[in-house]
Amino acid sequence: MINSGIITILAVLLIVLLGAMAGYAVARYANKFNKMVFGIMLCCMMVPGIINTVPLYTLMIRINAVNTLWGMACVCAALALPQSVFIFSGFIRALPRDMEEAAVLDGCSYFQSFLKIVMPVLKPTISAVVVLNGFGIWNNYAQAVFFLQDTEKHNVPQALSVYFQQFAGAKWNLLAATAVIAIVPVVAAFLIFQKHLMRGLTEGALKG
Repeated sequence: MINSGIITILAVLLIVLLGAMAGYAVARYANKFNKMVFGIMLCCMMVPGIINTVPLYTLMIRINAVNTLWGMACVCAALALPQSVFIFSGFIRALPRDMEEAAVLDGCSYFQSFLKIVMPVLKPTISAVVVLNGFGIWNNYAQAVFFLQDTEKHNVPQALSVYFQQFAGAKWNLLAATAVIAIVPVVAAFLIFQKHLMRGLTEGALKG
């Protein structure tokens, strides 16, 4: 559970920070290059992550990221970024530019206006992104089985798989208790962020 927690936290931080920055660039600076990159990201959303496993594994070996928690976090973040950029860009497009322009006139750089003006307004969208991607990262098995081969680096789904293979049909009380313990952090996170979930998903579709 500690391994899963580290992977999930690192990946979610990368997704929120990079996704919000990329979404802001796409929404506010709609030049040809940004539109092309955004189109490529939308195309990536249609490609299942498991298809990229072989070239991704080769890359992970080259950067010595196999059997590392930070490497697994980067994999999860990269797979989730296209969807996150899509959600953030839709929300930011609906925001008026007045406060950002006023901040720039008062001496803020564009990056400072993004951090101080836009980021605080993105709380509902951040909550939606955290819920949508956090659950998938916590329960990731398809990539973890390739990139976390060392038993000391296993995440929750891998540990449950080994545990179920060992005790299946013999100790159902232990299996049930283990499954409940594994889902407690996910349920807690959902209860914390659920208030902003639907707001973050729907407000980006409205023109403010």
